[in-house]
Amino acid sequence: MIDKRNAPCSKEPMLWSSSNPEEIVEALARCNTCPLKEPCLNDTLMAEALWGEVFNDVVGGTTKQMRLKIHMRRNTFNNY
Repeated sequence: MIDKRNAPCSKEPMLWSSSNPEEIVEALARCNTCPLKEPCLNDTLMAEALWGEVFNDVVGGTTKQMRLKIHMRRNTFNNY
């Protein structure tokens, strides 16, 4: 696991789990400038594959729908 204490998501965690489209856009923009974007996405993809579900939060510059497509391309798990 990576240390997210200085990541943008650590300062306003509710923004990354919002269902408000404007807040999702804001969370994605902040993720895309974060130096932890890639390791955060990789950790999340591994956790999702382990649990067999795609989490709702914006993570690593992606939404749930974006990560579902990644899993489908990788054939990470079969329980969609």
